[in-house]
Parts: sequence; structure tokens; C-alpha cells
Amino acid sequence: MLFSGYAYSIELYTGQENEEKKRPVSEPNLGATANVVVRLARLIPQNMNHRLYFDNYYTSIPLLVYLSKQGIYSLGTVRKKQNSKLQTTR
Repeated sequence: MLFSGYAYSIELYTGQENEEKKRPVSEPNLGATANVVVRLARLIPQNMNHRLYFDNYYTSIPLLVYLSKQGIYSLGTVRKKQNSKLQTTR
């Protein structure tokens, strides 16, 4: 996770991070990759206009909605076929 352009927090994958018992009840299960972002975002103060950027491997509409409800602005890249239900401009 980057904060002001620098790594703010990292997580090394060990294969156990997405187990139900490891996630607080207050956090939704948004899928393996989005759950990584949710875990790392726990460290970001809410409602302080912080911005979080990530690539299309982590981006999903439910993740963006969740972060918005937490008061965290977010921006993620998307692939054209990945979110085919989104409107496109040509």
C-alpha cells in the first residue's frame, strides 16, 4: 500500500489470509484480492480524504463502494472485458 507515493504497508502472501476466522465480522468478504486491499486499508484513517490507488488485479466495484463507505477515496484501473457491464465512452 502506498501513502504519499511511498510503501505504507505490505503483506506477504502465506495462503491463510483469506480464511473466515482471520477477517473481522465488520468486514465483508469481497474476494481474495479485494480482501487484501481491505486488510491493508485498516491502517488508513477514515474520513480524512486519503486516497488509495491499485491496479486491475485488485479493482472491483464492491471494493470501491466499501472503501467509499469507509471515507477512503480510491481509484483502480480496469480491463475492458473484466467489467463489461460498465458503460464505456468511445
